[in-house]
Formats: sequence, structure tokens, C-alpha cells
Amino acid sequence: MYNIIKDHNDQGYNAIDDFFPIADIDNYYEDDNTILDIYSENPNGTDPYNFFASDECGNYNGEGDCFNKEHVIPQSVFSSNTPMRGDAHHLLPTDGRVNGFRGSYPYGIVGSNLISQSGISNPTQNGSKAGNNINTGILCRFFRNCF
Repeated sequence: MYNIIKDHNDQGYNAIDDFFPIADIDNYYEDDNTILDIYSENPNGTDPYNFFASDECGNYNGEGDCFNKEHVIPQSVFSSNTPMRGDAHHLLPTDGRVNGFRGSYPYGIVGSNLISQSGISNPTQNGSKAGNNINTGILCRFFRNCF
């Protein structure tokens, strides 16, 4: 594997802006040229909101305003270093406010003790929630809260 990837050309974090409108277009469910948001796409019904490529942002006021880049592995794990920061294999378009709500919480199974955060409901419009971690897996036992 090392020999295959050792000479990669890191395109940088901002190159993902051009990648999402190609790789993450909804050609599967509504087939409507919207961006697939891993948190808000509802394969069996109506999405709570939709984003187009022009809806990318860095600032937002509330849920459904715009999308940005979600690191499946939080940047804090690798100190925001490159090339991990711009790695298309673990960057996904998501609602900006929900991304901020997740923060650096690991993915897990949330119990009934939900986290309160001003400006967003918990669970969110798209069903995401953050709170006490009830996972029993080895890694999960180290985290009090999860998303």
C-alpha cells in the first residue's frame, strides 16, 4: 500500500470544495442535483432540508443554512495536520450547524441524557443527537458523550 500512495499529490483542504459537487451529488434518492448530507439525507422520505453546491459556507446561523466539511475523524485527533485535514476519504458534506454540534464527539449510541447546546434542538431536525454514550465497545468506553 505504501508504494501505491507514497508519491501522492496533496491537493489541500480547499480542493475539497470542487470535489463535493462531483462526488457527493444525489444521484440515488431524489436524483435532484442536491448535495448528499450524511446527516440529513432521508432515503425513504422527505429530507428536512437540501443543499446545492452553491450553499457551501463557513458561517451559519442555524440548522439548514448551509453545508461545510465534516471530518469523520475529528481534526483534533491529528492536530489538523496535512494531508489528513484535506483527505477526501474522510471528509463529507454536512449541515454546518449540525457539524458544529457534533464537534469532536465520536460516533456512538446516544442514551437519554442529551446535551444542551444553544441554537440547536437535540435531536436535530435531521434526527442527529448528542449525549451520554451507551456503547459498550472497547473504544467507546473512553468517551462520556457521543454523537
